[in-house]
Amino acid sequence: MDIAARYGLQQNRQATLLLESVQRLAKRRHGRLAVHLRLSQLVSDSTPPQHMRIAVSVFETGIQGLQGELFVLDNFDVVFIGLAREATALQKAVEKVDFLLQGDPLADSMRKANGLARWFDLGLDYEEFLSYARQLAVEEEQRRLSRASIEAQSTRRQPRQELDLSGLAQLERALNSADISSLVRQQAVCAIGKNMRPSRVLTEFFTSIREVEKVLSPDTDLAQNRLLFQYLTQILDKRMLAYLRHAGDRRFGRYISLNLNVASLLSPSFLSFDADLPVGVRGKIIIELQQPDVYADLRAYSFARDLARQQGYRLCLDGVTRHSLPLIDRAHLDMEFVKLVWNDELRGAVEGKGRAEIRAAVERVGLQHLILHRCETEEVVRQGQELGIQLFQGHYIDALLPLEEQRAGRSALDEPQSSRKA
Repeated sequence: MDIAARYGLQQNRQATLLLESVQRLAKRRHGRLAVHLRLSQLVSDSTPPQHMRIAVSVFETGIQGLQGELFVLDNFDVVFIGLAREATALQKAVEKVDFLLQGDPLADSMRKANGLARWFDLGLDYEEFLSYARQLAVEEEQRRLSRASIEAQSTRRQPRQELDLSGLAQLERALNSADISSLVRQQAVCAIGKNMRPSRVLTEFFTSIREVEKVLSPDTDLAQNRLLFQYLTQILDKRMLAYLRHAGDRRFGRYISLNLNVASLLSPSFLSFDADLPVGVRGKIIIELQQPDVYADLRAYSFARDLARQQGYRLCLDGVTRHSLPLIDRAHLDMEFVKLVWNDELRGAVEGKGRAEIRAAVERVGLQHLILHRCETEEVVRQGQELGIQLFQGHYIDALLPLEEQRAGRSALDEPQSSRKA
């Protein structure tokens, strides 16, 4: 059940703000405590919306006058970070909510188990609470993505026209004159050890097809005609390269990756982009190429690869699946990285009879050369680590990054999946 949608909660990423606040408290943790009211576990189909709003309101009233920060999450959970010396007053506020919910079967069940509230002494439990806040942020992002997916599916149920030549021409004109900064996204690729501390290896920049569709052509299915869609992605590549050309040297202070077409590597736009790069920057740029695009014309790929390698760029094969991974010869393709997509099929293989095959394929690619993509939970990262994988990418990884890293990442472009991810 989508609680935020059902009850009309504002979806303003409170858990993300909570995580940022906890990270800022790293050096000021002593003398502080936090309490998490797990009201989301009381929500059921029979729960009137006003009951949950009243519970939140009662708690807000109870903490008036206390020093601290309040976060009301999109699932009705409430987190308050305050001063340890005000613990008694905070406990009374929690008890008021507990009293309000007496007689609720779910609340009674929680009370007998772990209780409605979970408490943290930040002086002693800071790392535990930081991990807890990260997980809340990841879960919030997953709910947001789920809502977006449902909205997209709802939109798709309405008749939408297929992209045609006329529509493509209109899109091209719009993209050529538009500020594409709102379409640009970024995501970090990190090395992660057993302690789950991320170390940024590179940052991928790409444009969002979903945003292009939403902003410029909401009544058109851009991907239905594969031939025209391929041409559209080349238009987006051209705009991305132009955008980065005008961005200046500050974009290239660290390792980055760009998701491009093979044809785009041979285009005048890429040659202009290359010509404007400062000395020594090319070695910090990884070009990501989609697996179907590479294998559609190996001769064109070989020519583009040799040209890119001679200039100092490195390459990554993107979009590799559970079925294609065992067939990949990274050395023959002369790729620096291979990006493996985590999905239900890969999970089934890893947790079933295909585990040994996947492990062997990972080792053939090279443990330091394979990136596990679309990591949404800690469990996915742990399963990847058990296969020997060291590099990870996804929304969960974003949540693991320290606050200053996230801010540094955002400043690398104007905003944070094809250069054309859906």
